[in-house]
Amino acid sequence: MDDAQVRRWMAIAGLAFVVLLVLTFTITTQVNTTASAAKVVGSVHKHKTELTISALVIGAAVFVGLFFGGYLREHLSTVAINRRLATIAYAGLIVAATSGALDAGIRIAMADAVDHVNPLVVQTLNVLQNDLTGISGSVGFSVFALANGLAIVRNGPLPKWVGWAGVVLGILALPIGAPAGGLWILLASIALLTGTGRRTGVPASLSPAV
Repeated sequence: MDDAQVRRWMAIAGLAFVVLLVLTFTITTQVNTTASAAKVVGSVHKHKTELTISALVIGAAVFVGLFFGGYLREHLSTVAINRRLATIAYAGLIVAATSGALDAGIRIAMADAVDHVNPLVVQTLNVLQNDLTGISGSVGFSVFALANGLAIVRNGPLPKWVGWAGVVLGILALPIGAPAGGLWILLASIALLTGTGRRTGVPASLSPAV
């Protein structure tokens, strides 16, 4: 595959991530962290199928998201001064991906174990799914969008407006989380797919790593 084909497929991976993210929110039914054990167990019983399907969808989103992020890191690193920020951004994506994988695992665990464990265990899993994966995902998406945005604004091969969008959405991702990160991935994927952008700066092969 030549570079143009790889770029197109990775852009499609980014778009697929966004579709899967939207699908996850569509089929997810969450119970508040303050809910009683009985309410949590009742909800899990009622939505076992949705929990299992959403876990599989999240797993698929993590899969394609990591491929997209890996390509974007390489793409931005073609300009030498961007390599540090691109690496920081990918580290943020790994944090978000880990959060997503944990979220999926907890959903499967709740659906699988609800009939076999103490209701307090299911209640604890619900708290972890809401709070632990929520904050870690928000931090990860924030770092990913913000660092990529700064790299693009400074000297990136994508349009500068994509970079500024990354800066804004990266900040918003701290309170908002995945929706802000997903929106930036959508914008970056469209820019990659349409081939718009600029190429400035010193190629990475001609400059020492920073």
